[in-house]
Amino acid sequence: MHFNIGLEMTCIVSLIGANSVELEFGRDRSFGFEDHQGPFDRHTLTLPDVLVPAHLTPEAAMRPVFDLMWQSAGFERPSNYNTAGE
Repeated sequence: MHFNIGLEMTCIVSLIGANSVELEFGRDRSFGFEDHQGPFDRHTLTLPDVLVPAHLTPEAAMRPVFDLMWQSAGFERPSNYNTAGE
């Protein structure tokens, strides 16, 4: 913090050509994945802006961004975060 001004940022994410990629991590059906999970349903995926607070670790601060991205592909949450968000 400089001059009592916080260092939070806004994260803005757009994926161009999103319909030609798929979120996956070893699409092993034993994990209970369904066919609709993984692909994006549009060419341009524009996520809502997310405020990234300065006081959080990068992993915690970016969690909402990754949540939105994975939810857009039909998943509940990113595979690299546990249910506690860590």
